[in-house]
This record gives sequence, structure tokens and C-alpha cells, in this order.
Amino acid sequence: IAMMDIETTGLDIYSDRVVEMACVVLEGRSIARTFSTRVNPGVPIPAEASRIHGITDEAVAHAPSFAEALAGLVDCVGSEAAIVIPAAFNHAFDKPFLSVESVRHCGIVPWFLRSRLGWLDPYVYGRRAFKYDPGKKQLVDIARLCGAKTGDAHTAEGDCMTALRCLFRLAEHKSGGELLIPARYDVAIERQEMFAAQESASMLDYIGRKRAEKQARGVTT
Repeated sequence: IAMMDIETTGLDIYSDRVVEMACVVLEGRSIARTFSTRVNPGVPIPAEASRIHGITDEAVAHAPSFAEALAGLVDCVGSEAAIVIPAAFNHAFDKPFLSVESVRHCGIVPWFLRSRLGWLDPYVYGRRAFKYDPGKKQLVDIARLCGAKTGDAHTAEGDCMTALRCLFRLAEHKSGGELLIPARYDVAIERQEMFAAQESASMLDYIGRKRAEKQARGVTT
């Protein structure tokens, strides 16, 4: 499993940039290799982003470019022939962000960023496992609910380690008498996609009901 994480200048994949990336690769339960680097985004880092991850313009002034950093990430993940399973906490953000940055700076997309390839995601499984627990479901929240140790929050490598611990805890979690995360990779991705689709449908239904209630109140008043 290659758990990846990035820190960025913001949330817009088309206008914002990566300022830090990391990867921790596990073989079994042992760390095989790690990679972590700051990245010079080539644009100013907004103060609000720096307040979250602590990375400033000065901190990345002499950091490698995205293209240089990506080469290190690719080396850490390994070749497609090595049968490495990519993963990230909330991969719906990290994967497309890295993909767009790869095209922008390198003109290519590494094999693990191909759109058809599923990434294991403890965020999706964590939201499913603890959907009836109140509060947010960010990485530190899922870690707390899992009983997993947290690393340095909002550092890419620290978040990779925390996400891996969450993934292992969730892999031991049972729902309806069976393991939440199937042992087979392809089945695990299918179930993960089903959970994500169900949550999206539920959210759309909730928004629709709230809108209808608001409109009904407007009519009655």
C-alpha cells in the first residue's frame, strides 16, 4: 500500500498548487520506504493556507519544483509491475489535484494517477463505519474514533502515517458480521465506490428536503 498525502495553497485544483507531498509504502505491516518534500509552488502561499499547514513562502523558497518532487514520489510509489495499491485519506481531493499538477508541470500522468485506478480511502470507509457518531469526520476525528495514534497533523508525512493506522483499524472493523473492508482489492474498491455513491445520494436527498421545507415555509408565511 502506498499512502499519499499533499498540502496545497488552496482547494481549487486548477488555480492552486502543491506545497508539500509525501508517501509511505507498506509491505505487509512494515514500512518499506518513505518520501516527503516541500514543494516550491511558484506562486505566493495565502496566509489562510499557511495557518493550516504552517508552510510559508520562505519555507519553500529553495524547495524543489513540482516536477522534481513528482519524480521522487514516483520512485517511492514504485512501478506498476510491483503491484502497489495507491491510497489516500479523501483521495477525491489528492488524486485529481496531483493529476492536474502533473499535466501542468510535466505533461504526463504517472500510472497511479490514472482515472480508472481505484485508491483505497480510509475517509470513505471511516465515514461509513462511524456515520452515526456526531461531529466532523476529518482525519483526526476518524483516528480518534478508530483508536489510532495520530502523527503531526497537516504535515504530509504525518498524515500519511495516521491514515495508514486508520486503514488498518478499519480493516479490522466489522459491519453486519462481516469485515467492513473486503480482503480483495477489487471488491474493496467496488464497496468503497458504493458507499461514496450512497452518501452522495443521501446528501442530495437531504438538501432537496431542506429546500422543499424552506419553500413551504415561505408559502405559508
